[in-house]
Amino acid sequence: YALTTTDIIADITGYYPANATYTPIDNPQRILDTRSGTGAPVAKLTGGQTLELQTSGTAGLPADALAAVLNVTVTGTTSPGYLTVYPCGQTRPLASNLNYTANQTIPNLVITKIGTSGKVCIYALTTTDIIADITGYYPAGATYTPIDNPQRILDTRPVPPPPPPPAPVHFGPGTQTGIPAGRYEAAGGSVCYWERLSGFSGALGDILANDIVKGPVIVDLLGTDAGFNSSGCGSWTAFSPRATEANFGDGDWSVGDRVASGRYQAPGGGSCYWARLRGFSGVLGDILANDLPAGAVILDILPSDVGINTQGCGTFTRIG
Repeated sequence: YALTTTDIIADITGYYPANATYTPIDNPQRILDTRSGTGAPVAKLTGGQTLELQTSGTAGLPADALAAVLNVTVTGTTSPGYLTVYPCGQTRPLASNLNYTANQTIPNLVITKIGTSGKVCIYALTTTDIIADITGYYPAGATYTPIDNPQRILDTRPVPPPPPPPAPVHFGPGTQTGIPAGRYEAAGGSVCYWERLSGFSGALGDILANDIVKGPVIVDLLGTDAGFNSSGCGSWTAFSPRATEANFGDGDWSVGDRVASGRYQAPGGGSCYWARLRGFSGVLGDILANDLPAGAVILDILPSDVGINTQGCGTFTRIG
């Protein structure tokens, strides 16, 4: 029977003899339609959810039926996805029974073992309406042997190559726009100045954060920044972790790669400043603790610290 005019092709692939254990249903019945509320509430099956469908004791299937033969259809699909039909009470397998695209109506024949309480589970990757018509079953003791956990044994699709690594980001001094959000570093120098900007009018209100650093410098740029300006810092590149330093001096230092946590001492001096940091965006909220010691310095760097900034304190040496 065809609802509308169409050409039809049929390939015969085999048959069940008169004494076969497969039992066709004389009058196949619709036991699930999420559009009308047959077998489930009137609602599309939400993507990532599983529907439990009662099969045993339905449409003439005996309570002890081994497996059900279903014609399963998706319609009103919202995005590409797949269905997996499997016995309830079993772990959902990787294998799929029906693959679909967005705005598609497509059926497929499914033979599945019947699970706990006579139910078959239907999992949808993405939101869709589901229709299931039962056409037959295999009784208990049938010669057909369904697999509890269907497995994919062939997939000729090539494994796609990994995407190419992103092009390295680097930029020089001056005012820059369009820099991807992320953490950046520069070698710095005797006087490195940088500022994160919300605009380019030159007004003080355009400066989101800024700093003057002697030595290596690290900056976190945010996706909401309009631009970045620097001078005397050298070339900027994406931050790259590397081995910890035994000692460190002026500049910005990342804890856990540039600098290990622990107790350090430095000779200090009249212009010594240090700050323990939770980030490198330059805002006051990034400062966990800081000090302007007048003499020798002993500093505990914690494993939870993101970074350290020091200026004018001399060389810090680990003592514990």
